[in-house]
Amino acid sequence: MEILEKGSDLEQSRMIMNMDWSALMSTEASAARQQITGQHFAKAARAFIDQLKRLAEEELQRLVAEAQKAADDFWAENRYQRTHGRPEEQGRFGTQIRLKNNSLQALWYRNHFIERKDGGKQPYSTHICKGIRTFHYPARAFRLATDWEKVLIQSIEERYALLRRRSAALTRLRAAIARYEGLLAEGFAKYSEFSQEKKHSEI
Repeated sequence: MEILEKGSDLEQSRMIMNMDWSALMSTEASAARQQITGQHFAKAARAFIDQLKRLAEEELQRLVAEAQKAADDFWAENRYQRTHGRPEEQGRFGTQIRLKNNSLQALWYRNHFIERKDGGKQPYSTHICKGIRTFHYPARAFRLATDWEKVLIQSIEERYALLRRRSAALTRLRAAIARYEGLLAEGFAKYSEFSQEKKHSEI
């Protein structure tokens, strides 16, 4: 069975990425495995890691976009209440999505207003602490919210909590990928196919 044929480096790379490795697993495939070199394994390992990193990054981007969508839903209702609600029912709370250290932050804050000398009001915001080792803000953090805000915040916060858990799981996944890459780097230290393609992927 001809596993690899002669060709350019690009053609060889494509063949490595599309190779059916399951065909090389059995003891009967010894002859076919003779055509596979350390360079081929190193190249396949680099392609594998690069693909995992790309997929993890794309998932993080989707995660943040999903959180932003939840925030959009909150602000849409907030704007509606400002336009159609009674003055005493105006919203006091706000939300913000951030990406910090490759981790999702879905934050809440409370708005305050200070009377200015000219009779106007100066707004300022106070960040609400979620607490550590938890994915959900406590309900007591929103005890001063209006009735409609409490219902809305509870709904949005349930979505946020799951997204925070996903972000934490994704962080652990990325750490596992990094550890596995270290093992591959150790195993393929003498092969430029692994280290050189790594540098290329980081450009």
